[in-house]
Amino acid sequence: MTMNECDWMATLELYPGQATTMPKQSDHRRRPPKPGAFDQAVNDIKSSIMDPEADGNLQSAWLLAEVDHWNNEKERLVLVTEHSLLVCKYDFLTLRCSYARRVPFIGIDTISTGEFTFPPKSLLKRAGLGVRIEWDNNRELPFTARWNPWSSQLPFVTFTAHPLANADPSMVNLCKLESFRDELISGVKATQRDSPSAGILVLEKPLPIDAYVGLVAAINNQGRLGYAMARGPVGF
Repeated sequence: MTMNECDWMATLELYPGQATTMPKQSDHRRRPPKPGAFDQAVNDIKSSIMDPEADGNLQSAWLLAEVDHWNNEKERLVLVTEHSLLVCKYDFLTLRCSYARRVPFIGIDTISTGEFTFPPKSLLKRAGLGVRIEWDNNRELPFTARWNPWSSQLPFVTFTAHPLANADPSMVNLCKLESFRDELISGVKATQRDSPSAGILVLEKPLPIDAYVGLVAAINNQGRLGYAMARGPVGF
């Protein structure tokens, strides 16, 4: 597989994002998915998105939070398969997937774990541990991609613990960031074992977010707008 092919697959959007109308008032309490919703979500992804040739068999499924390059936090259903990582936006209220991204293991070159850091004059902060997965690491990023808050061209994805990791005992095992990382590393190494041109670095280091003023991120994160929640008559 060439790097261009890997990059195309890594940024593949299987379902286009859909606009949602924000309600005037919102309930910020985060509740776990209703009983059976997580298993149904995984089955939906397996039947509609997983590709036996590209992905192989499912190894594990996780409920995590993605942190983008502008510090926006978004709920993600993450599947570790034999040969790839599937990152999905799944609405546990309406039980449907609106976005999915495939990251082939063969192209992953770095997995880093550490605290989040920001530029010295940044007004943003983020506590807790993160895991960053990078591919096509030698590609020079265009200015427009780095400074576009909606860009999907960045060759990395960053996760942190889902809020339910410390809030709901029934969801703890699905939200363990370190367990997800360990299984991902094992899967990537297994896939790359027979490819002399591939190799993975596993690092413990700070995870930089090059953002300074994040009004949109502050509103998004404070209101949990990146999570599937009941907000009056509207679900996100």
